[in-house]
Amino acid sequence: MSAEETAPSSGGSSSPASNTSSPSSSSSSSSASASATTGSTSTTPTATETTAEYSLPYTVFVYDKAWGLPSLEPASTELLTYLKVCKQTCSIVPCDNPRISPSGQLPVLHVRNIFVQHNRCTGFLKENVKDIDFGLSAREKGDVEAYSSMVHSTLEHARLFNWWVDEDNFDALTAKEYARKYRFPLNQMLPSRMRSAVVEQLEAANVKASTVYADARQCYEALSARLGDEQYFFPEHGYSSLDVCVFSHLILHLHAPMPNHRLREDLLEFPQLTLFCGRMLRDLFGIDEPAFDPVLERINQEDEDRASTWTTMAYSAAAVAGMFFVFLRLASNHGQ
Repeated sequence: MSAEETAPSSGGSSSPASNTSSPSSSSSSSSASASATTGSTSTTPTATETTAEYSLPYTVFVYDKAWGLPSLEPASTELLTYLKVCKQTCSIVPCDNPRISPSGQLPVLHVRNIFVQHNRCTGFLKENVKDIDFGLSAREKGDVEAYSSMVHSTLEHARLFNWWVDEDNFDALTAKEYARKYRFPLNQMLPSRMRSAVVEQLEAANVKASTVYADARQCYEALSARLGDEQYFFPEHGYSSLDVCVFSHLILHLHAPMPNHRLREDLLEFPQLTLFCGRMLRDLFGIDEPAFDPVLERINQEDEDRASTWTTMAYSAAAVAGMFFVFLRLASNHGQ
């Protein structure tokens, strides 16, 4: 696990810090997919962060990059994006070990001797570093809360269903993408355990296969209508936590290279949203349009290489076993 330092790019207008806002809710993806994971830990690096208002040393532990995107999961992407909008420099640790968190989930914000849990990270930054919603009216803040809640629930449920419940997607991409982060035997066990956790989560939320994509499409329609032809959800304000939230989820709907990319197909019918995602990805992370098909080609090549390796090992084991059998026969004949 390696640490990297990031300096955010310039985005929309930001507002003065405030300590009066309530924490924003977190994506439920980490809760489901991280609950069954284990991995190695590493020493926490030191980083010094500076803004006009605060000087705060901290480190963020997030799911690693995937498919040319900032992170594999929306909760980690949301934290990284918030830091970028704040123009905040920090030490980033790509991590596949959610057990460093008291809740067993990523992302995690490490501040001095405190680990801020995944669902409190953005709220902590709003309260202690910079509240990018400062200056919004009470009505606008109500919109932020309502639309963010819709994204964190309905759209996140759709992503989890598409990635983990859809058989083709799970077998072809999801299981392999998560398995490749671990060594044997964890890479054989964890994807199935994580899938079971997701299924339980979706059942508890009463998510139905017959309506999950239709519900997601209605959310796209609502977000597209709210955004209109503007660059931000609140044009006179610039980036808000709603922009951060929507981007962090939709960018994975749009660019995760699933064989059954129903979410991508539906989202492409809303060009305002796809342009919104592309602009934020470029302006904040310096990433142009991520490659889509080559990711599947890489995974297929890895599968072929892995199969070739196992075949070679099997032939080698068979050869050794044959030689051992011949040796035993010779030893037995010699003894007689």
